[in-house]
Amino acid sequence: MRLSLRLKTGFASMTVLVAAIGLGGFLMLDRIRGNVDLMTSQSLAGVRLAVNVERLALLNRVLADKELKEFSTENQGNTVKEKLQELGSNIHDIKVLSERSEDIELSSKVLQLESSAQDLRALYDSARETLAANRAKEFRMDEKGKELDAIMEAFMTAKKKDFQEAFESLGLVNEVRSLVLESRLREKKYQDIQDRFDLQALERNVKTALETLDRLEKLNPSEIEAKQILQAKQALSDYFQAFMSWVNEFGEAARPEILSEVAKTMNRTGDTLDQFTDEYLRAKQPSVERIINSVFLVRKIGETALKARELEKAFLAHQNSAHWEEMYNLVSSLPGMLEELRKLSPTAQEANNINRALEAVQIYSEAANEWKVNYSRLNSEILPALYKTWDLILALAQALQMESWNQSDLVTENTRGIVATSNTFSLISIVAGLILGGLLAFFLSRSVLRPINRAVAGLKPASQQVASAALQVSSSSQSLA
Repeated sequence: MRLSLRLKTGFASMTVLVAAIGLGGFLMLDRIRGNVDLMTSQSLAGVRLAVNVERLALLNRVLADKELKEFSTENQGNTVKEKLQELGSNIHDIKVLSERSEDIELSSKVLQLESSAQDLRALYDSARETLAANRAKEFRMDEKGKELDAIMEAFMTAKKKDFQEAFESLGLVNEVRSLVLESRLREKKYQDIQDRFDLQALERNVKTALETLDRLEKLNPSEIEAKQILQAKQALSDYFQAFMSWVNEFGEAARPEILSEVAKTMNRTGDTLDQFTDEYLRAKQPSVERIINSVFLVRKIGETALKARELEKAFLAHQNSAHWEEMYNLVSSLPGMLEELRKLSPTAQEANNINRALEAVQIYSEAANEWKVNYSRLNSEILPALYKTWDLILALAQALQMESWNQSDLVTENTRGIVATSNTFSLISIVAGLILGGLLAFFLSRSVLRPINRAVAGLKPASQQVASAALQVSSSSQSLA
């Protein structure tokens, strides 16, 4: 019974030891599996998502920067918007990961990252809206600049025509003046010597003068000038009629009182023609000078407008503030020049054209100022905030990467500790098993051999007694024989 109990105890101890070793190994492997799951589902996933966020942020920055610099209303920015949406999806995955891990610090960074992504989308849309508004302003400036060019070109054409007509009018009036003067000289000469050539010359001069006045009448004279021309034609007709009356009356039967009356008529009509030419020239000369001044002023306005538009394009290409300031000064000078032109342009049509030009300049100036405000806001507020948000997202993504790598390192170290503990536990278990097995074998063998030795020791005297008895019987048998 004692041996049986010992055997049961020994085997039970061995069973407990093996079970303990197995349970310890299972617990160690379960902790390793948990660490591996934590690394794959959180640490490495966090690193992967953070790397994607950083990659998408960098890609978005490059694409958006190129798209904004080469902005076109036909390009809707769909590529950038798709990448921003993909960026938001990755950030959402990180948010889900942080909620699953219940990491407060990670959740805080994810919320900040999510807010920055929303700000990034809003700033990008704002930048596109501002650039679209400026494209509309540029179109408006081009439209009004071309309108002003067309008005000034039409103005220049009209003024050139006015100048040509005025210059031709002066030439025609001077020609009439010369013809009248020659006619009066021929008249005096004919009265002295009655040369038929003088009569023919006077008739030719009067006819030419009348034709010249007809031509003058076709050069769009003013109401006053038209009236003067009619008076001159009438005076010229009266002069020639009086002269012919004098020619017809002159002779042996001439009546002195009629000749005297006809001579007075010729002198009066001749003086009227001289007065006409003097007054016409005196009134026309300032008009011609005004037209000349208008031509030069219109040319200056056109050149100023053209230079302003060239500076506008130069500023758009190079963003040199000096170009903008010079353009603004030129545009600001245009209303004053147009008002000065108004003083030199008396007609209603010219006044209407000047009003249209002033309106075009005003709209151009307003569009330019609004463009400048949008440009300043874009470069001083929107774009800096946009790049700052990109930098923040990159910094947060890198911080999340670092945190995920740190967590991965901690899990790795923990796993290594578990493995080291498992190795130590296994070594201790093996040593303990060997010691316990050795002790168990020793005590079991001792427990088994001790009764056997005792039995053997107890049988030895009996065997000696039997052997002695056998010898005695053998001896007795021999004796009996």
